[in-house]
Amino acid sequence: MRSRNGALGYHLNRAELSVGDHVRITRNDAQNDLVNGQLAKVAAIDATSVTIDTNGRHVQLPTNRPLNMDYAYTTTAHSAQGLTCGRVLYNAESFSRTTAQDTYYVSISRERHEVVVFTDDAKKLPERVDQLTYKGLAHDLQPVATNELAHGQNELDPPALGAGSELEVG
Repeated sequence: MRSRNGALGYHLNRAELSVGDHVRITRNDAQNDLVNGQLAKVAAIDATSVTIDTNGRHVQLPTNRPLNMDYAYTTTAHSAQGLTCGRVLYNAESFSRTTAQDTYYVSISRERHEVVVFTDDAKKLPERVDQLTYKGLAHDLQPVATNELAHGQNELDPPALGAGSELEVG
């Protein structure tokens, strides 16, 4: 979370960990070469440390300071980009604005063996997934009145772009 002045703050949460738990690193840790979003598995636990396995590399983390990690049994399509896993369970709601071609592809292409799609409406889902989404950027918006700018002028005078002026994506 961010405070009003932009400083980052974290909420401490107590959670039980067991050997074999899947975890996700939630903060960069240069000393241990761990990055935010990295997946790991709990390999060992003792009174003073938790050892995690990150693709065959064991990292021992002391328990006398916060462990910047969370459970990683599920993930969003966004954070799954670039990952591969054995099995994908994908919830695709036909009414959601986030169910579209790009997120559908990312979600169903992460698996090695199996994808199971859960949906509220199997008849509407193909139509929804067929939609291409475009998330516009502010610099894509061009005032229609741009042609009215005089040579060397950087902005329109207030009357030139009235309250009813249209914007177009370009």
